Amino acid sequence: MPGVDELLDNWILAEMERDPTRATALGLPGYDHRLGDLSAPAWEARPDEDRRA
Repeated sequence: MPGVDELLDNWILAEMERDPTRATALGLPGYDHRLGDLSAPAWEARPDEDRRA
C-alpha cells in the first residue's frame, strides 16, 4: 500500500497535468507551453479521476 507522501505526490502530479496553467503559476518547470483542457467532457471526468487518485 502506498504511503501518504506517495499518494500526495501522485495527486499533485495529476492536478498539474490537468491544470498546467496552475503549475506555471506555481513556478513548476515544464508546463509553460501548455493549456488545460476546459472542455465539458474533461470537467465531467474530474470526479472519476479524483477517486482514482
